Amino acid sequence: MKHYLFTIILISIFTILHCSSEKKDDTGTLLAAAALASSSSSSCGTLTLDSVTAHSKNNLMAIAKATTTASAQVAIEFSASGTETLTTSYSTAGTSHEITVMGMRANTQYAMKAKCGTAYSDAKTFTTGSLPSNAPTVTLVTKDNNSLGGIVVFGVGVGKRTNPWIRKVSAGNILVAFDDEVKTMKTNGDIVTTYDLSSLKSSGSYHHDAVILPNGNIMTLGYEYGTSTTGGNISGDKIVELDSSGNTKWEWSTFSYLDKERFPGSLANATKTYQGTSYKEWSHCNALYYSSTDSSVILSCRSQSWVIKIDYSTKAIKWIMGSNTGISSTYNKQFMTLQSGSWMTGQHAPVITSSGSILLYDNRNESNGTTSMSRAVQFTLNETAYTATQSWEYVAPKYTMSLGDVDELSNKNILICSGGPGTDQNARILEVNSSGTDVWQIQVSNTSVYRAERISWSDFL
Repeated sequence: MKHYLFTIILISIFTILHCSSEKKDDTGTLLAAAALASSSSSSCGTLTLDSVTAHSKNNLMAIAKATTTASAQVAIEFSASGTETLTTSYSTAGTSHEITVMGMRANTQYAMKAKCGTAYSDAKTFTTGSLPSNAPTVTLVTKDNNSLGGIVVFGVGVGKRTNPWIRKVSAGNILVAFDDEVKTMKTNGDIVTTYDLSSLKSSGSYHHDAVILPNGNIMTLGYEYGTSTTGGNISGDKIVELDSSGNTKWEWSTFSYLDKERFPGSLANATKTYQGTSYKEWSHCNALYYSSTDSSVILSCRSQSWVIKIDYSTKAIKWIMGSNTGISSTYNKQFMTLQSGSWMTGQHAPVITSSGSILLYDNRNESNGTTSMSRAVQFTLNETAYTATQSWEYVAPKYTMSLGDVDELSNKNILICSGGPGTDQNARILEVNSSGTDVWQIQVSNTSVYRAERISWSDFL
């Protein structure tokens, strides 16, 4: 099986921050406990941790080898001073066991022991290596003890990989997107699936986002080019669903459903060059979210400052969040009426929360002078009455004129990534509670981060 190299997950791309509110164990205590011999009544027989060596492609991972005299499943329990005790997933049943140990910090000594039922092996120590020389500087700004815990993963561009990002797909699996390919892989770096997106290269490749659908297909964004009476040459977007062989199974076009004559501000009038021709970035869609609850697609059109819900079966627009100023009357019936608060402008990453509301990162590029600060904002919708109410917001620690991400965590806290340039060139990633209080915050110096993702320890390991 092929293996990818990442920073921390595997060297060169990702940086991971350990975030946990769990009780910490002392290494000495762990070593003392590890001296317990295997239980004679264990179904494992004799349990031995034979060796712990550095992973050949990542010096922050280790390969632990253990043996049992009876067929059994084995895991590795590991800890260091100032960290919680963690346990890997269990091996398949057998007598020889090779287990990858992940989630360790740089330049740190860990105590490890093999575990089988109630039996433990003697302990061995392992010291991790250094971060790669091109890893960004990460500074802890604030922290309390109320974090959800787990691992935060984010993409950092290296070499040709200018804007990588990740999404969680399932327990132990993540989607990794680069400039020219999308892969799903295990958290240890083993590639599971590579999606062929070459069919989109004729119009300038896929861009900005991709999601794995329940049927296993991939849904992504592609460019399209055309003209409008008002704007001349314009760049639009299409949503494309592809199977694992690269065959198109479903498609939706902004040119077919949206008003091509609307240019609300500087974002829609900004230009890009494609094959020697200049185009206005009329739609500049940047995010997708698939809702299996009602088989619908949520689309973010940044240049229009719209979030759109599309019926997957009929391709009809169910509603549009955002200002309808300057829109043709043909589309007015599809717009939500804002009851309180303010609409987003130049947004990223809308998601549906556990309560059914819409949570997004509002860059606020075109906020009509009211504020230049970016924010995370939540809108409660009445889809029958076509009304929206701003129900929560958190003003970000910096203005970000591009990029950005926001996610609801399982404990209802919000993970925010103010990752783009703006007030400064540093990315800020933080967790806040429903009251808008920081739980923790980090700064990634002189680095842009498109998305950040929280992965629980159980899913990661």
